[in-house]
Amino acid sequence: MQNKLMASTTVMGLALVLAAGPSAAAADRDFDGYTFAARRHLDVLAYRLWTDSVDVCWEMYRHYGHNPGFGETYREMYRLTKDAEHIHDLVHEGYQFGRHDVDHIASDLNEIDALFHHIQDDVRAWSPSYHGRYSGHDDHFGHYVHGRGFGDGLTRKMRYLEQTLHHLMADYGVRSQLIDGRGDLAPGRPSAPVPGGQPQLQVP
Repeated sequence: MQNKLMASTTVMGLALVLAAGPSAAAADRDFDGYTFAARRHLDVLAYRLWTDSVDVCWEMYRHYGHNPGFGETYREMYRLTKDAEHIHDLVHEGYQFGRHDVDHIASDLNEIDALFHHIQDDVRAWSPSYHGRYSGHDDHFGHYVHGRGFGDGLTRKMRYLEQTLHHLMADYGVRSQLIDGRGDLAPGRPSAPVPGGQPQLQVP
């Protein structure tokens, strides 16, 4: 009974964050161009990093709980959402304009980058609990046009999150510390920030 209550609380918290802004899939992600360390879109991108990470967490919870190692990977993903929320709070409060001995935003972005790619490796072999048209989406079409795995909702949402993370790192002026080059940037344009305050996450 207690586990069901905790799961319900987590779901409600994630749903509140997702309801507060547009979905990552619906956002326009094409930059006309970007300048490294320009810091022109920090608030928008920090907010999107938070909502994109919650979107991934929600997708994991709904359709991937049967996969091996789910519990540990889900906890890591939830931690990533809290780190993203913290970055958004710092940016929203103008931390980047102050004078600090340690740049916590840069440090946190590098930690999120490493954690994200660790999670990405963990979920690479996962499969959803739905197949094809039974999910309410034409997943077969995505597989056919874009290749195996594209129709997988988690794969798409992880790609959105990765793109947002790399855009935020570039806009802030942080280069990936990963040695395999997976921190390369992909173009994209941030959407307008969502008015009405910050959504709240609940601890599972």
